[in-house]
Amino acid sequence: MKKLHCDVVILGSGISSTIQGMILAKSGLSVILLEKGSHPKFTIGESTVPQTSLMMSVLATRYGVPEIAHLQSFQSVKTHISPSSGIKKNIGFVYHHKSKPVSCKEFNQTSVGSKFHAECHLFRQDIDVYMLQTAIRYGCKVFQNTRINNINIHDQGIRVSTNNFNVSAQYIIDGTGHSSLVAQLLNLRDKPCTLETHSRSIFTHMIDVKSFDSCVAKNCMAPSPWNQGTLHHLFDGGWLWVIPFNNHETANNHLISVGLTLDTRKFPKSADISPEEEFYKIIQGYPDIIKQFSNAKPVREWVSTDRIQYTSKKCVGARFCLLSHSTGFVDPFFSRGLYNTLETINSLSRTLLNAFKNNTFSDTHFNSVEVLQQGLISWNDKLVDGAYISFSSFKLWNAWLRIWLLSSSYGVLRIINALAKYSETKDIQFLESLDTMDIPGAMAPNSINIMDLFSNAYNVIKKVESDQSSIDEASKYIFSMLLSSERYAIPIFPFQHEDKHVADIRPIAHLKLLYWMKFQAPIRVRQKYLNFKLSTMKKVISG
Repeated sequence: MKKLHCDVVILGSGISSTIQGMILAKSGLSVILLEKGSHPKFTIGESTVPQTSLMMSVLATRYGVPEIAHLQSFQSVKTHISPSSGIKKNIGFVYHHKSKPVSCKEFNQTSVGSKFHAECHLFRQDIDVYMLQTAIRYGCKVFQNTRINNINIHDQGIRVSTNNFNVSAQYIIDGTGHSSLVAQLLNLRDKPCTLETHSRSIFTHMIDVKSFDSCVAKNCMAPSPWNQGTLHHLFDGGWLWVIPFNNHETANNHLISVGLTLDTRKFPKSADISPEEEFYKIIQGYPDIIKQFSNAKPVREWVSTDRIQYTSKKCVGARFCLLSHSTGFVDPFFSRGLYNTLETINSLSRTLLNAFKNNTFSDTHFNSVEVLQQGLISWNDKLVDGAYISFSSFKLWNAWLRIWLLSSSYGVLRIINALAKYSETKDIQFLESLDTMDIPGAMAPNSINIMDLFSNAYNVIKKVESDQSSIDEASKYIFSMLLSSERYAIPIFPFQHEDKHVADIRPIAHLKLLYWMKFQAPIRVRQKYLNFKLSTMKKVISG
């Protein structure tokens, strides 16, 4: 049988595997990607958030792969890849009560886009093909429709046998997600999964889904059209995503990604009903949701999962690493999956390149990757678990939302800071500084005060779940914590004001943010922003 040799073999050819592959290949390593299927293929994980886009820019700049930055905004995706992806100018949340229309006082929206820079709804079929082609251009060898028969990980290297050939390598990276072959081989999955979040999902792609803006009364309209962003319908026990790819003038893609995600303890799965029947049975109880889907048609089979959470005892060892979704997964709520993947790739790339440089592949050499990945899963679990608990009441959700916004905003500022300093100095150490985290995996990994606030709020939320606190008491306490931390509040969203549900989306908002970071933020925050110009910060924010 034919024998192939490389430095690194990567399992899978999705976006995580191809980004990882092109970074390593650009850095001089020989890379082989093995894919059991073929592209294009259906994949979810479509909605970006600011931290995702900023990390795209970090990876592209740090490792000299500009094509990664083509994913950092809707504008760049449309220009360099395809107009088949959708635009994302806002993140919207609409709360629903059973058998009642939406209340004009029970929604939230925050801006994530401007005229010059917007987030993106990535149409993964096209995105993944582009990234695969780019990986090949950088020197990766890709074998699709390849069945792996056996993997042997030993002290001297890796041997992978397939249906057509054998591969020997120095290191193996598993990017195959939940079905991770390395996790199976080494019996790494935690059984049972110990995460607090318990959810399952039903999803597909559809056409003829109505714009939600046409389904609700005018007094329930938000400043930015719901159709221009990622829409989350919330209700006690679950949520539904609507991610349009057809929401811009140059769109050539009529599809809309739709998924219903449910707390398994409130909505246990039944084998007596089809996924489509269950989807409509549940949304039938919410009049403004069912309006949006009155003419909708699926274009592919529905997918119905069991509990989607899983974790691993470890994700690295001598000569192997499980990438983010091969290590574990929480829930698609808050769209943190791709960001977590990019953080892992950033950490692993640095560590692995050093390992090849020094010929050191021990477990301990990769410990920072282990700590980071486990931290990303743990903190994301708290974030999503808190959300599901808060879905029992808009009042509680309205409080928890602000904890997410505040902590993730500081996570965004951390990356903006590094990019701005690099932009002015061209000193790579400012991008490398992102490797150092006080709290690895946290939403704001270098802001201990903010994460203390997060932890205190989560503890309060858990007391609601265990009936040790009422919803009114918990929401009041969270807002009191926010008020006491007012000097840390970023002037884009009204964090402390319970009756204000919409972010400041005017162009002046960015200027207010820049001014605050330079002159009004707490001294620990301001010190980070004294060494570069406001024009540099504005450039980074605008992409």
